[in-house]
Amino acid sequence: MSFQVFAELMIAGLGAGAIYSMIAMGYNIIFATSGVLNFAQGEFYMLGTMVGVLLYVTVGLPAALALVATVIVVAVLAALEHPLAVQPAARSGEEAFGWVVATFGFSILLSSATAMLMGPRLRPFPDIIDLGTWQVGGVRIDGYRISIVLVAIVTAVALTLWLERSATGQALNAIHEDQDAARLRGIPVSRLSVLSFAVGGAIVAMIGFLSAPLTTASAAVGLTMGLKGFIAAALGGIPSIKGALVGGLLLGLIETFSTHWAGGSFRNASIFLVLVLVLAVRPVGLFGRGSVRAV
Repeated sequence: MSFQVFAELMIAGLGAGAIYSMIAMGYNIIFATSGVLNFAQGEFYMLGTMVGVLLYVTVGLPAALALVATVIVVAVLAALEHPLAVQPAARSGEEAFGWVVATFGFSILLSSATAMLMGPRLRPFPDIIDLGTWQVGGVRIDGYRISIVLVAIVTAVALTLWLERSATGQALNAIHEDQDAARLRGIPVSRLSVLSFAVGGAIVAMIGFLSAPLTTASAAVGLTMGLKGFIAAALGGIPSIKGALVGGLLLGLIETFSTHWAGGSFRNASIFLVLVLVLAVRPVGLFGRGSVRAV
């Protein structure tokens, strides 16, 4: 393999991996607060593309305004998931499994409603901004893919600072450590859990909108992207934000290089193989931390 091919595969892999990283961050920010793996995250990514194509392409809003409106719409839907689906499941007394069914059910509702309202066909999404292609030492560098990677890095840094240094972030960390103790200290657990769902949905909707020119918009993309985001989160370590970033980028590289070397039929198998190997060595993922409690 020539250096040119290797470098171009690296750029393509990092671009795809940055998308998976953002979806993984959505999973992790919700799990860190509520202990729920929200399996509707893939559908919030899908809504980022589909609401985006509606506002940006069909209605004709400017890209920046369409992006902000899309993020707000999806964040509101994500916030509603907690009181409409997750909380009733928790009250049913099946805390260990109720949220699994509830979040899967909510994802089916979103995908079915979107397919019914906007149709199942692929929607082309024009470039939001033309960053061009650069030639450096014979290597073609796609400026838009590089920008997606930068967005993922900036988002990871911003989330980490928010969780570690803001009062709200520290309250979210306290809820993750012990919900009952957080309630006793006056922390509004339910309200902040809703906030975590809204933030998780907003992150995924943002990357859905920004990556749509690379992937197109489709009502059927949610399941695949949600699964890859979950694998990235598990690979990096739940609920680590740094783990989500590294896990997603690593997943994108594995997918891209395995497709180049072994063909598309081996792509998914290679992803699961690496996940199994990593979890066999580190069950909590690359950056996950196990917890120890006195019993």
